[in-house]
Amino acid sequence: MAEMMPLAQARILVKKVNAHDIHKERAEKAYKEKRLEEAEGHFLAAVNALIGPLDFEIPLGHSRTNGAVRWQPYIDMDPRVKACLMGCYVGLAMCSVLKAETEQGLAWFEEVRVLNINTRFALEDPLFDWIRWHIDLPELTYQRVKSLVLSSDIFRLLGNTGTAVDRRENTAHLTLDRKHQELLKDILDAKKLFELVGLRHPDPALTPTLKVVFPGLQVYGSWKKLSLKKNGGMKARLGFTSFIYKGHLYVAGGGGETKGPWFRDIWRLNLETLDAWQPLQPYLTPERYTGVWLQWNMKVYKDKAWLFTGRPQLDYFDLEKQKWGTVMSTYQTTKADTDAGVTNNWPYPVWNSQGSTQQVVGNKLYTFGGTHGLTLLGCNMFMELDFDSLKWRRLSGTVHLKSDFTCPGPRNAASSWVDRDQERIYVIFGECDRTAADRHNEPQGAANGYAYEDFWSWDIKAEKWRMERLEGNIPCPRSEAACAYNDKLGKTIVFGGYNPALMTKTERGIFPFTYYGDTFIFCPPESDADEPKWKQVLTRGFPTYRAQSQLICDPDTGKTYLFGGYVNTDSVPSRKDYISRTFGDLWQLRIDLPGGYFDDVDLEDEAKTAMIGPWQRCFTCGSAGRWKKCGGSCHGRAFFCDSQCLKEGWKDHKKMHDCKKVA
Repeated sequence: MAEMMPLAQARILVKKVNAHDIHKERAEKAYKEKRLEEAEGHFLAAVNALIGPLDFEIPLGHSRTNGAVRWQPYIDMDPRVKACLMGCYVGLAMCSVLKAETEQGLAWFEEVRVLNINTRFALEDPLFDWIRWHIDLPELTYQRVKSLVLSSDIFRLLGNTGTAVDRRENTAHLTLDRKHQELLKDILDAKKLFELVGLRHPDPALTPTLKVVFPGLQVYGSWKKLSLKKNGGMKARLGFTSFIYKGHLYVAGGGGETKGPWFRDIWRLNLETLDAWQPLQPYLTPERYTGVWLQWNMKVYKDKAWLFTGRPQLDYFDLEKQKWGTVMSTYQTTKADTDAGVTNNWPYPVWNSQGSTQQVVGNKLYTFGGTHGLTLLGCNMFMELDFDSLKWRRLSGTVHLKSDFTCPGPRNAASSWVDRDQERIYVIFGECDRTAADRHNEPQGAANGYAYEDFWSWDIKAEKWRMERLEGNIPCPRSEAACAYNDKLGKTIVFGGYNPALMTKTERGIFPFTYYGDTFIFCPPESDADEPKWKQVLTRGFPTYRAQSQLICDPDTGKTYLFGGYVNTDSVPSRKDYISRTFGDLWQLRIDLPGGYFDDVDLEDEAKTAMIGPWQRCFTCGSAGRWKKCGGSCHGRAFFCDSQCLKEGWKDHKKMHDCKKVA
């Protein structure tokens, strides 16, 4: 039997709820009569009745929690109070939207999400994120569904179709009673979800008409496909590593398709001349010792690009001598390690590690997450290597599967970056490959994967994790995204990736994954009064939807490049005989920001051309842009972005459209 609430506590609860009900009724009446300022005042009074007088602002209470999601008053709150409070936040969001204060409206909807996450934090035993759990309280479920649906409509209006479909899809996991179904029947429309599932993200049919209406949430950008003076040599690939050093782009390893072949080569390209890819000395360590080169990282420190594969041996490529070398690192097990399941002097039970995310700060290399020989689901081991002593230290997490609310959960292929002051390491999204775990009889396996929707930061000095709020025009949950911090802009850029649990409607039916080609930036606060937030970069054309591509920022020039990746062939017009299509194309991103290198892009001309087009998708690679139509006998039934794609896709186009060359 559930423990009864003490009488005094019950009386306080009734008093709070009654005071809330009075203000809530007045607020709803004012809202219906479009007296929005008055409605907001009553909603805020209802909030005060529930949680007391406030010396901070909600939802922009950055000074209250330092941006953290976790807040003890939310954790301790009675569920009935949470339901009432959530209703106030939804009401305030609706008022903001009607006042055209869209950014404020999204902030209120984020407060609903934060409140719900703290409901999970109240559990005595932590749950993995992919376990769908919520309090069985109809009013609480009603407010959550309402928040998800209404915020979905806002993201759709902003052109952020990926987050729009994710929000609506999340309502499918919540069961409404008959009364609340009736209340939401006007907005809980299954047709809207079906329409969103049929869109690409972004959708070429929509991008020509998108405009920056809310500068706090959107910014213009432009993608340009770069052509080399001489093609050939290096193959298209996925799961590779890349970096820029002294004006040269380096690309190494990876695979030609999702099932191989696997590469152990390394190439470089002069970004100023764009002459041709130059082959360098291949990786010397045999595959039998490391496994295949897939989703590894190379991080530059003191003229060397360091490669950590999960072994104590650290390989490096000397960027001055252009040769490989190896050193041995060590790890000393502590009692805390033993408590976390580390039982020997090396934390990985099987050495090969893939899909971790890594950063260099000062003389330290940090590595988080990824898979290893005993788990395809992913882990949350977070370690630090001192380059001077070559000694590793575990900071948090474990290589074993364990739920924990104090740090990011176990995952693979997350994105990360370091802030400008080198004080925090940010980690966002990633996935748990529950389908692979299921095939290999691992714990927590399932028919569908899971894409994380959380955002964390590690305080390097305090050595503590903090779950961050997702403010602004946020990217939807995804894995294997391209991500890089641009020091010249002071912004983080995220492109593409995929979600293993969101379906897409294609010409051949329902596809269980969704691949993305959208672009976002994370804008840290410029002063103590600012909030960190996300903006979507609106571009007319864009590289093909893809995962495992990489964004690389030149530290000297600030220019941002995108290379490689792959997509399932349901997302590209040609090569239907293959499971996936890999890319070897090189793109440059311009963003309409100070220092964004936008001076050579005519936005007005680009917008006019897109409206006339709309811009077409390349038949071979699927990228969207101002491409030339085929000059053969098909009368322009296909478009190609360049001569390389024309050459590669001609055979498929000829067969599909019965096209012949015209003399």
